[in-house]
Amino acid sequence: MNNLDRFFLNGSSGFAELLPATGYGPIRGRTNKGELNQPVVTHQTVQMDEMSGILLEGKQPVVPVDGEEAVKDLKIIDAIYESIATGKKVDLHL
Repeated sequence: MNNLDRFFLNGSSGFAELLPATGYGPIRGRTNKGELNQPVVTHQTVQMDEMSGILLEGKQPVVPVDGEEAVKDLKIIDAIYESIATGKKVDLHL
């Protein structure tokens, strides 16, 4: 896609767009209800600060590091593939 960094979701009740979608920001966004006005946060900085706090200060992680979130992610990915293969909605109970 020649470095396209855009997310666009079009649904029956509206749309959402992020541009750039995955870069280091600042990320601009809008929906059918208007512009998204969120503070600019460098997520990598926040992530590194939190990780160092866990290692150096004994802070508890916001998301447990026991693998449960990874299992949920894999169930979601499997459901996406199933939905693509069958053309049907897949209900998830996470």
